[in-house]
Order: sequence, then structure tokens, then C-alpha cells
Amino acid sequence: MRKKKLLSFLSLGLASVLVSLSATYAWYSVQAILTAKQISLSLGATSFLLGWNEQGVIRYSDAISEEQIRNVCPEFFEKAELGDVSGMMDYRWKGKGLPELYTLRGQKADQASYLQFELYFLSDTAAEVYFDSSGPIHLEDSQPNWINSLRLSLLVEEEYRLFYFGTSYEPVAFAGPLDIDPKDGYFDAEKDREILYGDYEGEPRYLSPSDNGTSFHYPGVWILDPNSYQPHYEQADAFSSFRYVEGKKNHPLFHLKAKVPTRVVLTLYAEGWDPHLNDSTRGEGFGLDLRFLAIFTS
Repeated sequence: MRKKKLLSFLSLGLASVLVSLSATYAWYSVQAILTAKQISLSLGATSFLLGWNEQGVIRYSDAISEEQIRNVCPEFFEKAELGDVSGMMDYRWKGKGLPELYTLRGQKADQASYLQFELYFLSDTAAEVYFDSSGPIHLEDSQPNWINSLRLSLLVEEEYRLFYFGTSYEPVAFAGPLDIDPKDGYFDAEKDREILYGDYEGEPRYLSPSDNGTSFHYPGVWILDPNSYQPHYEQADAFSSFRYVEGKKNHPLFHLKAKVPTRVVLTLYAEGWDPHLNDSTRGEGFGLDLRFLAIFTS
């Protein structure tokens, strides 16, 4: 089979992005603020088209303007903020066609707190689609830890894939005690017992107040026994593993059949359970330039 490389790319540019702190969750805290002064998507060839849903009608073009992007996800652009959300409990929405995110308390998150929109890829020729080899994240600092907390997901038809941008990764545990209210530096408690938040299995047990040996607990509060429950863990792939590199057998993101539209839901968020989100993230910034590259097949 002969393959023809075409640098046809979808470019998602967030020109002015600010990540800052507003909530305190015990040993880590985050409120990611995304300010999009300019956002655009474009494709480099007329044989590779991009579609969007406009009041129930799929419109195709080789570019989507900033105004059109704002129209397809108005909830987000009303405030343009990435909020405190998590990709946990995906079993609640899988099979329903649209990814959902949740607050760390387990409630469905407001769609204004993450960037999500639906795209359609259409090609005259069968193709494999990859991330482009250029770096998508433009950083103010050379090696900030918080980049490990950024997530990008793609729902392609019924297949869901989650990606991390950092160079190292440890699966994030989706459960634990937190300081959500009243945000005073102690884990939350109810009736003198710590509150367990998140997505987990098992029945939580507690250790007596005499075992209280850390500064993150109220005096006299029964603390959670970490061995009594099993958190569910995140599963994500390295963004770099799905880039196209000449001569390297990286995995394609998805395949396009000739003249058959492929639905893709793109979601960008910061994982609220990731410990890399902490006080040091205040005021940090990044830019995002996300490009998809098509390798046409014949």
C-alpha cells in the first residue's frame, strides 16, 4: 500500500492562556483560567475538510473562524475559564455519545468549566490522522510541573482516548480526602469524620483521633484509613505516542474512509485530582496550537 503524506492540519490556537489558583484542596489546589483572545482552526487542503454543527446542520469548510467556534461552545466562552473538574466516573456517560466531566465531589461539572466541541473530519481519500510533530504547548516556563495536569480527550465515533502532555505520568487516583469547604487548610469532616470524595470501591474505615499525626486534620477528627478503600485510576496515553514521525511506527489517532464523515468530540481540561496542580501554579500561562496531520492512503 502506498501512502502519500499531506500536511493538512487543524490548528487550534489559544493566544492568551492563564492558569491561576482559586481553590484549595488540602495539599494541592487549582483553578485553571483560560482566556482565549484569539482562536482559529484551519485545514491546509480542500480534499480534507472540517465540519461543525450549526443548528443541526453540518457545515464543511477548510477553516473555522473564532466566531464559529464561540457559537458551537457558547457556555465556555461566556467566562472562558477551565474550572475544577475531573475525568472520573466515565462509565456514567460512555455509550451516550458525549463525554462528561465531574466535580471532585462527584457532581456533573458545568460545561463552562472546560472546553469541548464537536468536529467532523471529511476526506476525498482514505487517510490516517495523527497529531502533528510540532509541540502543541507553548510555555512561559521551561519545565513547569503543572503541564502534567493538562488533559486532551478525543471521542472518535464510539472510541474514547485521553492524552497527557507531560514527559512523565503516574495514573491519577480519583478518590481521597479534600479541603473543599471551608478551604481552611484542613481536610473536610462531617460529624467528626473525614469526608471521602471521588470515585472508589470499598467501604471507608476510620482511624481514631489518637492516630492523628499530620497538620492536615482537625484535632479530634477520625481520619480515613487509606487501606479501606480502592480509588479508581485514570488511564491516559502520551500525546507524543500519536504524533506522526517519519520512519517511526506511531499509532494513528483514527482512520478516515473516503467521503465518509467522522465525528470527533474534542475536550480540553485540567485534571482536578492531579497533584501537580498546587499553589505554585498561580499565574502560570501557556499557549496551545493543536494540529492534526493526514497521511493519505491508496
